[in-house]
Amino acid sequence: MKKLVYIASFFVAFTAQAQLTNFSELWKEYEFRGDELYSDGLYEAAIEAYQKQLEEYPDDSRVMVRIAESYKHLGNYELAGQYFKSLGRSYQLDNKYFEDYAEVLLAEGNVEEALEIYNEALELNPQSKVIKEKIHGLEEWDKFFKYEEYAVIENTPFNTDASEFGIRKFASGLAFTSTRIRDRIILHNYLREVNKLTAIYTLESEKDNSPELLSISHLRKSNDGPHAVHGYNYVISRSFAASKDKETVLGLYFYQLADDGKLKPVEPFSFNSPEYSVTHPAYNSRGDTLFFASDMPAGFGGFDIYYSIYRNDSWSAPVNLGEPVNTSRNELFPYSDDGDFYFSSTGHEGIGGLDIYKLASAGDSIFVENMGAPVNSGWDDFGIYIEEDEGYFSSNRPGGEGLDDIYKFKLLPRPQIIEPVEVSLSLFDNLSELPVEMAEVKVISESGTIEAVSDEKGRILKALMPGEYTVVVTRELYDEKSFKLVVEEYQPIVNEVGLEPALQVHLVSPDSIMFKFGEYNLLHADADEELDAIVATLKEHQEFNLEISAHTDSRGSRDYNQWLSERRAETAANYIIDHGIQPSRISQKGYGETQLLNNCRDGVRCSDKLHAVNRRLEFDFIRIEDPGSND
Repeated sequence: MKKLVYIASFFVAFTAQAQLTNFSELWKEYEFRGDELYSDGLYEAAIEAYQKQLEEYPDDSRVMVRIAESYKHLGNYELAGQYFKSLGRSYQLDNKYFEDYAEVLLAEGNVEEALEIYNEALELNPQSKVIKEKIHGLEEWDKFFKYEEYAVIENTPFNTDASEFGIRKFASGLAFTSTRIRDRIILHNYLREVNKLTAIYTLESEKDNSPELLSISHLRKSNDGPHAVHGYNYVISRSFAASKDKETVLGLYFYQLADDGKLKPVEPFSFNSPEYSVTHPAYNSRGDTLFFASDMPAGFGGFDIYYSIYRNDSWSAPVNLGEPVNTSRNELFPYSDDGDFYFSSTGHEGIGGLDIYKLASAGDSIFVENMGAPVNSGWDDFGIYIEEDEGYFSSNRPGGEGLDDIYKFKLLPRPQIIEPVEVSLSLFDNLSELPVEMAEVKVISESGTIEAVSDEKGRILKALMPGEYTVVVTRELYDEKSFKLVVEEYQPIVNEVGLEPALQVHLVSPDSIMFKFGEYNLLHADADEELDAIVATLKEHQEFNLEISAHTDSRGSRDYNQWLSERRAETAANYIIDHGIQPSRISQKGYGETQLLNNCRDGVRCSDKLHAVNRRLEFDFIRIEDPGSND
């Protein structure tokens, strides 16, 4: 339904009579005229002009692209596909060409080739979120069909060879929008033919096969519909123009249902504008929020969905519904049902064309869920109306009565299918912050144990069913790591897990076990035991070097304390070197009283115990990338 769906920009203020009058001059410059008609949304007339151009220049690839795109706008994917295929991938206007081509392929059910074309579009526009979503959807194609047998759809008896769509409640029955009126003097075309006009038709019930035209007072002919209703309050989308020379757009108009069954005009929506369209209205269940689609400036792109709240007898300024609903493409036909929110879009992953989506949530996450087949197809599916588990939607899929048809559907009880959740763990060394590869990981639950090994980037990727798990990580030279993992539905997990090297990484020794007060000669009992342990560690772990830092308290002069700390660091280093460790693996530095661990600085009175905290040697093991250099 690439006609009414993209409504606003497809209205044009010239008459059918004028077109007939100027017919003899129409084909003087076929391509130029085709471009004018194309930009005005008159795709059928544009195709005729472009085909005249092809008669003279049969290899004009630009014109062929325009014909293909025109047929696509008209919802005729079969003819659009013929032109796209004749051009193939040799014609590379921009990524939009590939996107349109891929959509046509999806309508034909050619998923693999559509995926190839989307990937080519991504190469031209690598930052496109929409194209990435489309590719993701095609890579997981089967998910759109997993509930296909749990929905039943059927054609409705009031469809015609025209377009029927936008069915909603109306009074005690239903109403829908249709183009079955033919009028040779209408001023505005935005569908497939110049002589078609949208109007609203009412049904006393869903079994009524004789819809009646809804009479709405207006000064001139207008495109009416779709509509929304809450109680006695009605809002209808209608076309208007600031002047006869200005492009026509859509606006919303409020009505109330009178006792005689007729609609009484109330007022236009205060945010209608001749600069953009406001259309596809929908009330929430309380009737105090109005959702609608608009191409007003500063949106995400194309048509976005907005909402306005009724406060203090007026509607608030429109607010863009934002992500995750709106994209850089078109979001249309919003519908709210007792807290559930539905809409149609060309910007999310789907089966093709416009698809119908539901806004869903899980935990703290809000996401867009494709309604899947059979409600959605490779063609345009839009305008859902649903109460509980049944309702209506519109589609231009093959097999219908006309250009767009209204289908009735019923959702059957689905079996509870719990989907696995993607879990990504990244293991790293707490000391060096480098990834830890070849770590053995056990994911333990009541149903059993899953084993995995981290890759060269320290990663483990697993698809786990929702539930509680215990994760145990083991790796030579590291302490065992164990932690709980809770996996919830629809919430992928990305966690970083730090591992502690299996040795004392940062040793702090008081200088009293190595040196007499004020001296730097080693005390051989406790000092030897402390330093011998460090030597043994360095011999066992060639992947580590050692940094020695010596510190004093603040008593004494700064210069003396600095000198004393340097001598003590040097003495400790010499001991380690003398016991078989290469000098290149040892570095030492004295810091004097510059790095106190408490407030016992010059001028502050402290006990001997508090001063003793600052007298220390620190040994830091530093992992090196090439242990072989120590041999």
